[in-house]
Amino acid sequence: MLTSSSFYSTYVKLADDLTPPELAADPKLGPFLKHCRGAIDGSHINYYALKDEIARCRDRKGNISQNVLIAADWKGQILYCLPGWEGSANDGLLWNHASRNGLELPKGQYFLADAGFTSCDALLVSYRATRYHLKEFARGNTR
Repeated sequence: MLTSSSFYSTYVKLADDLTPPELAADPKLGPFLKHCRGAIDGSHINYYALKDEIARCRDRKGNISQNVLIAADWKGQILYCLPGWEGSANDGLLWNHASRNGLELPKGQYFLADAGFTSCDALLVSYRATRYHLKEFARGNTR
């Protein structure tokens, strides 16, 4: 099975390269993202559950889903995938399971994550309900 721990420990390895050269050379972002591997987040996938599983699989929006944790690098390539968790499981719970069962980061490296995750050495988590420099992302801004 593709998601078994024996498969991951044998075939899935984090790439050696860290931040892409064009991002590392950017004087505005490079110093802050020097050891960042990419981003991690949970995604809810619609799911058909058996009658006795429905309560566990109902997410916070009331849909029946599975929560899938995915870590991706700067190029959008998937570095880690943890599928099969019920929709009621939050991202922090999935992260705790993944970090104890196969997702390993070298010391000093981290992933970007949203406020649904707990703060720790391996995750750079944004503050909940904070708007981050939205003017910098306005249409037509060329820096």
